[in-house]
Amino acid sequence: MARDLSVIIVNWNAGGLLRDCVESVYRETLKYSPQVIIVDNASSDDSVARVEKEFPEAVIIKNAANLGFAKGNNIGVEAAEGRYVVLLNPDARVTDRALDKLCGFLESAGAETGAAGPVLLNGDGSFQTQQGSRFPTLGTAFSQYLFLGRILGLPGIFMNRAPSSDGPRRVDWLCGACLACETEVYRQAGGLDEKFFLYAEDMDFCYRLGEKGLSSFILPAAKVIHVSKRSTSQQGEEISKYQVESLKEFFRTKNPSWKFTVFKGILFIGLAARFLALSLVSREKARSIRVLLKYVYS
Repeated sequence: MARDLSVIIVNWNAGGLLRDCVESVYRETLKYSPQVIIVDNASSDDSVARVEKEFPEAVIIKNAANLGFAKGNNIGVEAAEGRYVVLLNPDARVTDRALDKLCGFLESAGAETGAAGPVLLNGDGSFQTQQGSRFPTLGTAFSQYLFLGRILGLPGIFMNRAPSSDGPRRVDWLCGACLACETEVYRQAGGLDEKFFLYAEDMDFCYRLGEKGLSSFILPAAKVIHVSKRSTSQQGEEISKYQVESLKEFFRTKNPSWKFTVFKGILFIGLAARFLALSLVSREKARSIRVLLKYVYS
């Protein structure tokens, strides 16, 4: 059976969320025939067993160890048969034919378009601010971490406000929770850089697309619910380390050393301000920021 689209889902102990994700792909993808490929990073729960029982047509690749998000996706794309490939988190749910819309956009957008992504929503339907916008620079970091993005609407690293229209919006990078591109574009770009175990690999991928003259777009008409961080939350402090160190590594490799020094200073001051503010309202949230702080200068 010819496939138009291959959906790569890298799983690690996502529980019932994986089943819900796969079900939403099949339910909401009607125009483009989907090949679902699940790359399991040595889960210890029954998430894959549930999918194997209910969706026997899905391709399951079982790794012997947790190889990370980037390598997991690259393994999945090696098995992809579709013209288009979508990287999709197991804690995401496709709504209102979102993958059809993304592939349709790529089909009509022209040769200078490299990747497309939906607007990500929280489980309650509200806009999720932690999605792609601008590459980290001193300006966007200052805006992001000193609250200027949310207060004044200045562009930050993440998209602090929902798009005002349903028209395609050019961005620097797209969140890997749901990212679509032509399969050959993905392969020719070298896939995700596996030096990033988790976080910033999506940013780096879009950066390399840009070096090839290919643009990335968010398509607000396509919406995907990103319900939680089930898999990552289980890894505790290690996730905080990945969040900070991956962002630092991306910035370091693209900028001179003096800018990297300033960037770390902005990051530290911004996180410290958040820690102080959250200390007044939530010890648990303040504690999570304190963990991030410890890795800024590590």
